[in-house]
Amino acid sequence: MVGRQARGVAVLAGLLVGGCGDAANPGADEVGASEVSGSDSESSSGTSAGSETDTSATTEAETETRGTETSATTETETAEGDSESEDTGTKFDMGAPPDAPPPDCYAEPLDVPSYIWIANTTDSTLSKINTETLEEEARYRTREDGMGNPSRTSVNLVGDVVVANRRGGITKVTARTDNCDPERNGVPGLQTSTGKDDVLPWGEDDCVAWHAPIPHIANRPVAWDFGELDAETCEITNSRVWTAGSDGVGANAHLYILDGETGEQLVDQHLLYFSHGSLGPYGAAFDPEQNFWMISMGFGATLARIDGESLAFDGWVAPSNVVAYGFTVDSYGRPWIADSGGDGVTLVFDPETETFLSVPEPGFGFGMGESSDGRMWQAASPPNAGLRAYDLDTLELVAEVPLPLFQSRGVGVDRDGYVWLVEVGPRAFRVDPSDASYQVYDGLDEAYTYSDLTGAALQLAAGYVAG
Repeated sequence: MVGRQARGVAVLAGLLVGGCGDAANPGADEVGASEVSGSDSESSSGTSAGSETDTSATTEAETETRGTETSATTETETAEGDSESEDTGTKFDMGAPPDAPPPDCYAEPLDVPSYIWIANTTDSTLSKINTETLEEEARYRTREDGMGNPSRTSVNLVGDVVVANRRGGITKVTARTDNCDPERNGVPGLQTSTGKDDVLPWGEDDCVAWHAPIPHIANRPVAWDFGELDAETCEITNSRVWTAGSDGVGANAHLYILDGETGEQLVDQHLLYFSHGSLGPYGAAFDPEQNFWMISMGFGATLARIDGESLAFDGWVAPSNVVAYGFTVDSYGRPWIADSGGDGVTLVFDPETETFLSVPEPGFGFGMGESSDGRMWQAASPPNAGLRAYDLDTLELVAEVPLPLFQSRGVGVDRDGYVWLVEVGPRAFRVDPSDASYQVYDGLDEAYTYSDLTGAALQLAAGYVAG
């Protein structure tokens, strides 16, 4: 198992510079380097193997990921000269010597705005909420016809967001208004939303960067990759958006990779061995090696890993006693799967041994997010409504925070360490894990978000300090 502290520079140096491999097949090529594998299930409080069952869709739900601390520093020695020279002639400030070491890009948290991005399904909008003030600073339409039914959100390493519309289409919103294009809508000057009740018509908000149609009836999972890192300037560029769509039950899912700046489709790959129910691919996240993980929803779900460079596919069948629902990948590179209707266990998949670890704790689980103290926080519904936390190393239940809600969904951690839980309804809870106190934002419209809705999960996967 790779420690959180040890892998930051190695991951970024090896994977970010130059980015992921260029997706070479813009056509609908079929990918299937290995078939989905499964074995008979053994569920216990330690390990449990995968099990073959049907992949059936039941109630819909979602997940999200959040922050664990991963830092890496580089020690550099420089020689000090001891020569003396006379103070004569003109002196010039020559700046740093040409062989000065590059900055340590990973020693400090990224300078990104602290927002949580929550989808409002009923009115097909996206809320931008300041995690420090609990103010909704803007709200944006996610599809022209207002029928997108948005859910998952993903925040990249510079703070910008994409949202997936369940009924098809990915929309990008620029986080900092200073970075929005004031000429985008054809009217001079910046026009953009200023709050919950100021939603501009489609095509008029200069901060809505692009919309990419996805030609399927189901379009849920979405995640940014790391992009490319310039080690001299610490600038991150060429981030791409990964998503998937499908047309009902079967193995008809397609992987799409989009250009993060333009929304242009770079890849369309048919995932031959990804079997799923009527809701299609359900949740997704990147691991520290920049592999794209995805899962279907229901009993006997398919867990898939898609290589970030070759796009080769590997798959496993989850144990049949779990209704796979919430999904994330921790800073060790292990997928977590929350059970929304089976035996009430949480699964942790070990990619090295290809086994599912079973964590039997009371109640069903939904969205999940990692915090900087090495805990995985999970949303729970009645009778144990609220949040619970597992220790990443021992997988033991270490905290429970009861909250007055009925249906919980997304979980995320902001840069100040507060744990957010989004319910199905109007509220988002900001919880202080030190004393279980909380504050509430109560202005959402049938919120239904589960994914990396603050961006902390991606920061941790890439080796950064997440706040």
